[in-house]
Amino acid sequence: MPILNLPRKVCQSFLYKLGLVVVLGSLLLFFVIDLLANHTQTQMSYIDDAHQQTLLDYAHHAQSLWRLGDDIALAKYIEQIEQQESTWVAIVESALMLKANSTLSQDYIDTFTLGRDVSWKIHLYFENNPVMGIRFADSDTHFLIQLPARMRPGNYWQLAYLALQFLLPMLLLSLCTFFIYQYVMRPLQQLNHFHARFSQGELSLRIGKEMANTDKEFQLLAASFDHMANQIEHTIVKQDDFIADLSHEVRTPITRIETAVDCALNNIQPEEMLKRIKMDVSIMRQLAEDTLTLAWLDTEQQQILSNDEVFDLIDLLDVLCESARFEFTEKEIQVEAPDQCLITSNSRALGQALENLIRNGLRFATLRLTISVKITDCVTIDICDDGCGVTEAELAQLTKPFYRAKQTTNHKGFGLGMTLAMRQLTFLNGAISFKNNENKQGLTVCVTLPRQEM
Repeated sequence: MPILNLPRKVCQSFLYKLGLVVVLGSLLLFFVIDLLANHTQTQMSYIDDAHQQTLLDYAHHAQSLWRLGDDIALAKYIEQIEQQESTWVAIVESALMLKANSTLSQDYIDTFTLGRDVSWKIHLYFENNPVMGIRFADSDTHFLIQLPARMRPGNYWQLAYLALQFLLPMLLLSLCTFFIYQYVMRPLQQLNHFHARFSQGELSLRIGKEMANTDKEFQLLAASFDHMANQIEHTIVKQDDFIADLSHEVRTPITRIETAVDCALNNIQPEEMLKRIKMDVSIMRQLAEDTLTLAWLDTEQQQILSNDEVFDLIDLLDVLCESARFEFTEKEIQVEAPDQCLITSNSRALGQALENLIRNGLRFATLRLTISVKITDCVTIDICDDGCGVTEAELAQLTKPFYRAKQTTNHKGFGLGMTLAMRQLTFLNGAISFKNNENKQGLTVCVTLPRQEM
């Protein structure tokens, strides 16, 4: 069965779409993950508002005790915080000593602190907790505390990081895979549905129109399916017709044999009936042989025979004509051909085809059969009889199995000769055609064979 082909660029439309989705989807995924990771990290890097207020309250109470000058109470309060929070606390004064007549900007002096402000971002990757600094009202005294472990932000950062870097991509990629799978499987499932219906006997079913809006790759697949369906339907229809015609052809000689057997058993012309039975058995044997040959030509011949034999076509025709003259002594065979015509083919298959055509022509010829060979860019063999010919409407039916023209029904045969010849010539890359003679007397069979330079 021939393979359907589409231009390469057309066949890759789904590849382009899939590549675009994968590339853009991957870039978007990386961007979203990075954005979410940075945003999450930033949001998790600030001390909780309640903890910020707790630190400010610690500093405010310490400032009150410092203003009262109660160092003992302040020391006890600091010790209490250290024990409660498992950290260290200190009250210090800052004294910026300028050297070499250098100066500081007022903005720096106003914002200077020995520790981090409670509203600042905390770096989650630092191993030690940062020192927080809160300035007292005089701006020179600072409340310092190493951030208690319970107040450090980002306790769930590692889990969030794993989720953003692994779980989220897995989820998004799984969803993307699912949608791509659905997109790809939808036409395949549709094709499978049509295949199931076709296998159940809906031989006229075709899927091309149903998949016209899909990608070109799936349209090509649908076209291949429809082409296969056409071939299968054609083969099955031919097989059914062949079986029906064969059954019809077999039924007649079997009926005659049964009748002859009954007559012989009842002692009605037993010798005549035995001759009739013998003749009908011979007819059935010939029918079986021709039928098996036809089936073999359809299935096995192309796998067994080869077309690389070089031989002289004229010699082959001479042998066939000599044999035919011996059988049809009352009819004349004229051959118009060059002295030599070397071709590359299969002498056995070509000989069988030409023998069928020559004998068929002699069977219907009135007086003579003319065979002419012409050599141009191909080899043409015209086999012309002077018989009754056929109607124009019947010319196209002559290679149909078991078909016999109306004018030939009185002649022996089953209508397989032309079919066998046509199958053999097709195997040889040749062709066969038919036409009535100009004088309306007889039929011309035109055989065309490829010619290869020697």
